[in-house]
Amino acid sequence: VFSGLASWFSLSLKSAFALVGIGAFLEYLLPSVGDIRLYFLIKVVAASFCIIFILINIFSVKLTARLQNMLVIFLLLVCSLYVILGVKAINFANFKNFMPKGIGPFFSVVGMVFISYGGLTKIASIAEDTKNPSKTIPRGMFLSFFVVQMLYCLCVGITIGILSPQVLTTTLTPLTQGALHLGGVSLGILLSLAALTAFISTANAGIISSSRIPMAMAKDDLLPSKFSSVSKRFN
Repeated sequence: VFSGLASWFSLSLKSAFALVGIGAFLEYLLPSVGDIRLYFLIKVVAASFCIIFILINIFSVKLTARLQNMLVIFLLLVCSLYVILGVKAINFANFKNFMPKGIGPFFSVVGMVFISYGGLTKIASIAEDTKNPSKTIPRGMFLSFFVVQMLYCLCVGITIGILSPQVLTTTLTPLTQGALHLGGVSLGILLSLAALTAFISTANAGIISSSRIPMAMAKDDLLPSKFSSVSKRFN
């Protein structure tokens, strides 16, 4: 019971984190709004997107999967474009004195990045909705891990290489700043859209996978049977 509820809770919090991230983009769209009102609007946007994703999941798992595939493909293409354009602009002098404060801050950042790898468990959660899960699930988990790992290293390396330490340590949107440095406003907007897409895909995937955990627990008589009921209309 504890393991199931903990998994559900962690995926729910990961989705909530992504939903708030979607709302955080209001800071760029509404720069003149006060902090208190901005925080309220961020919560409204987050809750609204949560309802939208829930409705999409209720009406069709196939539609949800197609939406997820399109979001991920767009994200991979934009990140690949960023890497290709950034390779030629790297300033290797930026990598000198790479850890001036020692190894301690490195481990503190690991905790922030760790949340991205929590998505691996999502793949296993939707086994019942997957064709040939015994082969598809392991392949999906390994492929997603290696693709994300490669993109993380490349994008972070490119960003460090093209931005000065002064800019890198004072911005909350380093990839967007890197894109502005490489291709101006148009590429900066594209990277911002990619970041927004990442939040959307994370939230959508979290909702579809976290809903399967209570259903599985109910089938094992760890929760009331109501949680395992399936809609006759939407299947």
